[in-house]
Formats: sequence, structure tokens, C-alpha cells
Amino acid sequence: MRVVKPAQESPANLFFRELCSIPHGSWNSKPVADWLEKFGKDRGLETIRDAADNVIIKKPATPGYEDKPGVIFQGHTDMVCVTREGVSFDFTTEPLKLTLDGNILMAEGTTLGADDGTAVAHMMGLLDDDDYVHGPIECVFTANEEVGLLGAIAMDASVLKGTYMFAMDSGNGDDNLTVVSCAGGSIMVLRKTPVWVPADNTTLQINIGGLQGGHSALSIHEERANATKCLARILKAIADVTTMNISDIEGGVKMNAIPATASATIVVGDAVAAKAAADKLAALIKNEFSTSDPGFTFSCEVTAAAEVMLDHATTKSLLQMLLLIPTGVRSMSVDFPGLVAASNNNGVLKMSHDEIYIESCTRAAEDSVRFQIVDEIRVL
Repeated sequence: MRVVKPAQESPANLFFRELCSIPHGSWNSKPVADWLEKFGKDRGLETIRDAADNVIIKKPATPGYEDKPGVIFQGHTDMVCVTREGVSFDFTTEPLKLTLDGNILMAEGTTLGADDGTAVAHMMGLLDDDDYVHGPIECVFTANEEVGLLGAIAMDASVLKGTYMFAMDSGNGDDNLTVVSCAGGSIMVLRKTPVWVPADNTTLQINIGGLQGGHSALSIHEERANATKCLARILKAIADVTTMNISDIEGGVKMNAIPATASATIVVGDAVAAKAAADKLAALIKNEFSTSDPGFTFSCEVTAAAEVMLDHATTKSLLQMLLLIPTGVRSMSVDFPGLVAASNNNGVLKMSHDEIYIESCTRAAEDSVRFQIVDEIRVL
């Protein structure tokens, strides 16, 4: 993510840079809440903080404007924490590493958190600036939005008195744009207990990487490759020519981020046939996504023998799930050309000795469509 830097940095830009020095990924809400609470109290503004680390800071009206309608501004304090492939970074302790590319502020090797740090910074700029006239202002900083709107759900909204509200999280970088509605969302978590058997054949390691990934709302219309879905297609191609059991598998890191990498350790009856089938389909996939994901990489090599593998039934059911779970744009709006009406992102796939875990994020402008996609996944 990125934000445009004007020729002379505004106070909001400076607040954004300070925010970037504070770890503020989802589930790590206290440090940024501490910072905001101190900011409000240092300026003598009414500051409310709740147990969910939501912070509300109120700025009284300019004298003579007390009778004007109050305005509420809202943004969330958490960011999606994702690194580029091969980058090691601890989002719980390390400040973001910022760099300028022309007049574009970027983070080195990680997400920047402009979603929704820009809102946080602009609200702080409004609260800090006394050189404008205004009615009553209430700035609402909600926690843990990216993992299910948890802060907003927990917040007591009765303390808010404003007439108008601007939710500053449209996700569009265009200037002078106000979004008047947004999609609803559902998060689905699927769990299955694996059944293990001794591994008895050649073990292959498959890796997919080099994909762009991206936010499952902002980038879903760009038809970028989902690494987990690509992996499932390749495993199916292998299963069509030889016996194939999964020993380990993973893909993606966040339910609302399009997976950029995926990998699997598999046990096959005929390694030569398996590799040939995998290489053939991988070449087709690379061509398929040559525009959206020109960096697609793939490898399939013999590796150290696995000790255990999923039994045939578990491997088959997992592969069917990964092949059939909805991924990408589901439908486009007939009322607003170019608007995605519904989508689903199969964001997280991981496996331990005790559990196979899949996490999926559904978005839709109409609840009926969202419920339909959720029901389809439940049936699967």
C-alpha cells in the first residue's frame, strides 16, 4: 500500500510517520491506543478509551458554532501485516521501514498500513489544528477492524452525539471521492482432523511464489492469481497420473490477503510422471497469469522422505475442498459498472499434526449473495 506525499509534508503526514514507528498489527491494539490516548489528553480534549482499545477523542466546536451539526470521523488503528517473499520482519516489535520513491511513501518489504493509517493521521491532524472553524467533532479510532470489525462491535456508541458520520476507510486512492456504501463480510473458518498413515513412496516438494498477492477487497478485481488455488490445480494434475498423498501443505498468511505463496510436501507413486504433470500445468498457469502475475515461480523436486502422510480419503477431501471453494470475483454489479458485487478469498491454508485449517473471507454488497456463498462453502 502507498500514500502520496505532497511537496511539503502536512501534519497528517507527520502523524502517519509516527504511527509507522508504533507496532499496530491486528491483535496488537494496546501500543497505538496508548499513543492516541496520550495525544488526546495532552491537548486537553475529552478522550474515551474502552476495554477493546477503541479510542474516541472529542473536539468542541469553535466558539459561535456550537449549534452546528456534530460530525463523526471514524477509522481503524490496525493494519494487515504481510511481508514480501523472503523478508523477515517482526510486526509486534519492529517499526516499519519507510522509504520514498519520488513522492510516494512506501514500506521496505512489508505492507505500509495506509489502510487505515491515513484515516488515523488525518483525524489527528483535524484534532491538532485550531486554524479552522467547525462544529463539534468526534474522532473514533476503532481497534481490530481487519480481523472482523471487533473494536466497532464492542464499542458503546451511545457516547457519540454527532449528526453526520464519515467512515474513512473507502480503500480508494482517488482524490475527491466519497463512498456512500460498502460491502458486508463473512469470515469462515474450516477445520478438519487429519488421518495420518506411514509414508511409503517418493516425496516431492512443491513451491509456488512470486505472485503479487494484495488486499482481498482492493485488488480482487485485478484477477490476480491465488497461490493456494494454483497449488490445488497442480496437485489435482498429479493425482490424475499417479497416486498422491499430502504430507504437508500451506498457503497464504491472512484471510483478507490474496495468497502470494503456497507449498506442499506430497508422497507419490511415480515421481517422474508426477513431475511431468506438475511442470506442464505450471507452465500453463504461468502463461494464464502472465499479465497479472508475471513473477510467478514454480518448483517441483524430490526431497527428503516424509515419515507420514494423509490417508487417501483425507487427501481427496482436502484437494476437493481447495479446488471447489470459491476464489476471486463472484459477480459484478449491474447497477454500478466496474464495481465488484461479490467475491471470496481463500486466504489461509495450514496444517499441523492435529488439524487442517482453512480461513476464507466473503464480501458482498447484497446480504443474500453473501449468505449464498457462505452456504455453498458450508455444503462443501
